[in-house]
Amino acid sequence: MQHTTKYSLNLIEPSDEFLPEPLNENTKAVEAQLQAREAAETAMEQRLNQAIGAGGRTARIAVGSYVGGDENARTVDVDFYPIAILVAPESGYGAQFFVLLRPYRSAFCRSVEAIEVTWTDRGASWRNTSIPGDAAKSMNVTGANYYWAAIGTAD
Repeated sequence: MQHTTKYSLNLIEPSDEFLPEPLNENTKAVEAQLQAREAAETAMEQRLNQAIGAGGRTARIAVGSYVGGDENARTVDVDFYPIAILVAPESGYGAQFFVLLRPYRSAFCRSVEAIEVTWTDRGASWRNTSIPGDAAKSMNVTGANYYWAAIGTAD
């Protein structure tokens, strides 16, 4: 009986008696290699999860949506420490969008409207200060769909 070069699996030759043992040995060898590979992949995934992010922090991202409620203020909460939040309407409203960047207390937006931002450890709130009561400027028109993405760290 010959063996493969790389994994030393049994190679049954035409002149060999056909017995189940060589096949069972091959199956056990393949299973052992698969288990070793799975363990290595799991270890690599754990190391990556610990190392991703700046300064050894674990990076986090969350996305979501909300339906506007016509108030001048809105809040997005996440289960991590947010560093940036992007908010955009589904359509219309001048295709406005804005970006909230910690630690700034105002939003970066396409328009010149003043958006005041209040940060918490798990989210941010914003409100339009240039035209109080203008829900469109606050990305909160009743019935309109809005989408947001937050990026931050687990700590």
